[in-house]
Amino acid sequence: DKAFADRDDLISVDIPDSVTKIADSAFEGSDDVTIICNSGSKAEDFAKEKDMNYILKDKTVDSISIKKEPTKTTYVKDEEELDLKGGRILLKYTDGDTSPISMKFTGVKVTGYDKTKAGQQELTVTFREKTTTFNVTVNAKDEPILGDISGDGKVDSTDLLLLKRHI
Repeated sequence: DKAFADRDDLISVDIPDSVTKIADSAFEGSDDVTIICNSGSKAEDFAKEKDMNYILKDKTVDSISIKKEPTKTTYVKDEEELDLKGGRILLKYTDGDTSPISMKFTGVKVTGYDKTKAGQQELTVTFREKTTTFNVTVNAKDEPILGDISGDGKVDSTDLLLLKRHI
């Protein structure tokens, strides 16, 4: 029970075919962990049942796609680093089977994010030489407007009135 529970630092666990039982709570709260296993194993069955990330090490990846974008897709310019938590890609194997893995999984590379550039950015996700893309938005910091005392985004007579009251 809870062998790998609440582990934000854990990226993957390789579970051999010799494992015949996995407790329901073994990975509780460890949403970004990817199980590495063989097809037909107890670990694969467990991962499917719990909608967990898993990779079938005995199969060849044919293509990848975005299954779920990361939880955070909007950032503030010059302030925030890319956060891939919650992001999942879907692996499609040459035999047609599929499995989801975390974007934080070793071997998954995400490129194209520039925190110094405002606007929509297309990021490229690469795994085993296969690629797919998703978008994030980087917003400029809300810069104060000189003379906007009321904070309504414009300089007008209300600001002058507030200044006069203050003086």
